[in-house]
Amino acid sequence: MAAFYETALQTQRDDAVVDFLSTRGFAHFRMEDEHRGGRLIPPAGNDWSGNAFSLAQGFEPNDRYE
Repeated sequence: MAAFYETALQTQRDDAVVDFLSTRGFAHFRMEDEHRGGRLIPPAGNDWSGNAFSLAQGFEPNDRYE
């Protein structure tokens, strides 16, 4: 997601993207370790720090990414 300097506006935009994809059946994940890869895990609450991955229904992620 693109970064903006206004935190409140960035949060609104991030939430809108996540809501848009969620209503279309996407599941959202982040890397277990942003720098070393690993498993895809659900974000903790609304913590979208780092890269976000949204997978369509029926898409099975790999056990590990490097």
